[in-house]
Amino acid sequence: MNWNSGQAAFRAYLIALTQAGGDVVTGEPGNYEVAYDSDVGMQTAELMTNVTGDFGWDIPQFQSDSARVQDFLADDLGMFIAGTWSVNNFENEDGNLPEDLSFSFQKPFFFPGDGEDVAWAESNSLYFPTNPNHTEEEKQAAVEFAEYVTQNNTLWASAGGHLPAAESVATSSEVKNTALWKEHGTIETMYEMVSNGKVRYQPKTAIHLNSDRFWGPFLDMYIQNTDVQSGVTASVDELKQALEQ
Repeated sequence: MNWNSGQAAFRAYLIALTQAGGDVVTGEPGNYEVAYDSDVGMQTAELMTNVTGDFGWDIPQFQSDSARVQDFLADDLGMFIAGTWSVNNFENEDGNLPEDLSFSFQKPFFFPGDGEDVAWAESNSLYFPTNPNHTEEEKQAAVEFAEYVTQNNTLWASAGGHLPAAESVATSSEVKNTALWKEHGTIETMYEMVSNGKVRYQPKTAIHLNSDRFWGPFLDMYIQNTDVQSGVTASVDELKQALEQ
């Protein structure tokens, strides 16, 4: 794992679960059933627990809440799971990635049912606090800045590893010539998904789906604070309650 959070633990669990043929939920929108308390779900959780337990591949503690890039660079960590935005952490002073860095990227988790094979997406937002002392010129400058960085700037891709929101930027030669598009295929994969209608924004809901309320037990399992049966059951019970709201 890379982050000291339930969300990061769930991401690690999800990868192994789907590779083993398991599901987080089954059914249709509005009628989902929690499915990871199955045999394969429990076995996957056991695997995850063994990483810091019987296998001894990782220590069951985190030095900080931040990603473990420094541990990796110091040769104290052989691998970790992160997103497309993390690969640029390994660039040298010339902006190049090490030739021996093994980095792979796969299409994300899909929700079943109506609109099958559709992934949920997020976007970054810019917020400018209200300040009665701001002049109209300052307010307009803030608007122009937001429009520029979101609609014209390729750094969202080249530095941040994200797919730019503006199609003209996302398909520009500068973005297509980045290593993340040409060599690692992360931005290219996301663009392909968007072009094929395989991405939807997360629906507005009172339920915070990244909350430790649901996925905290997976962190507890990873750091050996709870057993597999108790951890999976606690997570499943919370998600079932949320889906019934």
